Amino acid sequence: MVTVTKFFNNAKMAFIFRIDDYQLSADDSVDSENRFFRTFIDRINSYGKVKTSIAVITREPHSSTLDPFNENSVEWLRTLITQYGHEAASHTRWHNDIPRTEEDVLGAIDDIEGLYSDISYLVLTYIFPYGHYDDNDLNYMAQRSIPVGCTTTPGLTDIPNDWRLTGITDRITKDVDPSTIIANIDNVYSSGGVYILFTHPTTYEWDNAIQMDTAIAQVLDHVTSLDGVWYTTFGELWSYTMIRNNVQITQESSTRYRVIIDYTQINNGRIWKVPITIEIDVTDLTVFGVNKNGNPLPQGDYENAGAYNSYREFYRLEGNKLYVTIVPTGDDTIEIVTEHFQITSCPSSISVRLGESFTINVTVANNGTIDGTVEIRLKDHNNNLVMARQVIIAAGDSTTVKLTATAPSSPGIYTWKVEAYNVDSGVVDDSKSFTVEVSGVLFGGIDIQQMMQLFLQLLPLIMLILLISILVAAIR
Repeated sequence: MVTVTKFFNNAKMAFIFRIDDYQLSADDSVDSENRFFRTFIDRINSYGKVKTSIAVITREPHSSTLDPFNENSVEWLRTLITQYGHEAASHTRWHNDIPRTEEDVLGAIDDIEGLYSDISYLVLTYIFPYGHYDDNDLNYMAQRSIPVGCTTTPGLTDIPNDWRLTGITDRITKDVDPSTIIANIDNVYSSGGVYILFTHPTTYEWDNAIQMDTAIAQVLDHVTSLDGVWYTTFGELWSYTMIRNNVQITQESSTRYRVIIDYTQINNGRIWKVPITIEIDVTDLTVFGVNKNGNPLPQGDYENAGAYNSYREFYRLEGNKLYVTIVPTGDDTIEIVTEHFQITSCPSSISVRLGESFTINVTVANNGTIDGTVEIRLKDHNNNLVMARQVIIAAGDSTTVKLTATAPSSPGIYTWKVEAYNVDSGVVDDSKSFTVEVSGVLFGGIDIQQMMQLFLQLLPLIMLILLISILVAAIR
């Protein structure tokens, strides 16, 4: 059984922190609002895994002029995208209310993608100023294939049904008790949903930076203490969901899978190529590694997918489930590196005499993908080890060994077994039972039938000795 998990790395909950009103035309060293952003993001980045979707205003708010970009603001946002994986979402050029012009909405997308064209950045999210939108906004989104539009409607707790009108779960401000937010996070976590927290890290919703930092830290200290949270963004969550819905995974063998996707068929090709997590049942396999297109993946366990176009690929084992996280490139092969031994030939029964020495031939195959060492064991009816031989078998090859034993000293039918013990994994990969039928009658500890056979073999000699004795007696 193979599936793509609902969330990255089979996380229990997806967590998005949306923050509005970062200005690309403002000087961070002078503008107090952008300085609030700096304080906020410093707190976010200190956790090492939390991401944000940043609503970016590209020009001077509430104007219609093309003010120059501030170099410090532009480069700081670049760092957030390329090193930490934050999302630069469009919040228009001038932050006007509806009805908005095409230049206001689409111009902001052009601004962002033009500034970061060197990293081929794609804007996937349009955050409506004031949470307001009209048909014009939706038409502008359709023109550019912008899949995600964000409102301020609260109560969203799972993957949106209509991504164009994606709401929030909660809004945190100076007037909201963080314990209320924490309780709601726990509810979404227990239900396996999506939690979206929203704020303006500016004086619009906070009296000062210390007040904001204290409240945000209280919330994030709690959420980062939970296991299995995926820290993501709107663009990343949408892309993951679309890839999950469109990828085709076929099993070519017990250890080999093919992953196929055509990105051009998704939203006109406007999508981030983010990693997805594939769940594979490996109950009958001993996993030593995973290869993607012949290259080994590292083993790991992460709560975010990495930065834009620098995404993580890895695998991890959890019980009998293997989770493989890769960025699909179009046509990929996943191969599980295994070492699995199978007994392909072994007698089902043998017939021997009491105490007789006997030999059996056992053939073992390595059905795995790497060479390995197997110990072929012969065990008697009391599970005692009678004989063992270690051999190295190449992947896809097999070998036959001879095992020798002595039959029990009492007649009867016994169940013995042969085991293929995987030396590298420390488990018995396969075992086969066979019956040992021992015949013979004991008299005084001696096998009568064997004694009769011996007597018959010696009879000519006995007769000769008797004849000689008679002749000697006659001569005398």
